[in-house]
Amino acid sequence: MDNDKHLVYVGTNSLRGSEGIYTVVLDGGTGKMEIVATTPAQDAAYLCLDNSRTNLYAVIESLAYEGKEGGGVAAYQLDGGVPVLQCRHYAQGGYPCHISMSTDGKCVYVSVFLDGLWQVYPIGQSGELLPAASSVRHFGLNGHTSRIHAAIPSPDGEHVLVADCGLDRVYVYNAHTWELEETAHFPQGSNPRQLCFGKDGRQLYLLTEVSCELYRIEYHPGGESLLCVKESLSALRRDGYQGPNYGGALCLHTSGRYLLATNRGHNSIAVFSVDPGSG
Repeated sequence: MDNDKHLVYVGTNSLRGSEGIYTVVLDGGTGKMEIVATTPAQDAAYLCLDNSRTNLYAVIESLAYEGKEGGGVAAYQLDGGVPVLQCRHYAQGGYPCHISMSTDGKCVYVSVFLDGLWQVYPIGQSGELLPAASSVRHFGLNGHTSRIHAAIPSPDGEHVLVADCGLDRVYVYNAHTWELEETAHFPQGSNPRQLCFGKDGRQLYLLTEVSCELYRIEYHPGGESLLCVKESLSALRRDGYQGPNYGGALCLHTSGRYLLATNRGHNSIAVFSVDPGSG
């Protein structure tokens, strides 16, 4: 494929005529996008690629999976760049909403929103997903219900960081034993939603859903405290918009110089500048 053109995979919920996972060619010079293939898929709402970019993984964000209450997770092989279903697994809970690849590429982490659950699925030799090796469930506290929205690996591969939207906390688990090592608390009702690391591997960023804030958190592996909150900024645009708004997705630009945070309601993208050398 031309150097200026890139394959992009778009996951969708099965609503308003959506047919599944769309393979799109993006022209980096013009910004034009063209759908070149469609893979039938049920509620493939969130996707991730493996490190070799030969396999694609998706959550099935639903409340019904093959006659059971809940959703699932699916693996696809990329045949000429087009996803082909390889296998599926039941996710043991409702609305799986996020999936990420481990640092070493040997497993994926799946967040199950409705049941406060995050799971570890090993990856087989052919890129298929094996049955879950670990399932960690969070329970309600002080009248609040756990709602797991994201689980991501630390760049050093030592920890898994879990954003609990319902309990207003970020949990840090050991990536080898799955034991809890630390908990970071955030203001009640802020609803931690999405996480990503800066290029230096030491700056962690958190986007909250209801308070619409971006937090910068220092990650100190081996330190007395693993996480240290340093500052927060509003992700809302200052254009006088008074309607409802919720923080959505968060990702780091490939240059490492910008963070992109989506606003649902305002339907905008907030762009934050960061130093790629220091995160």
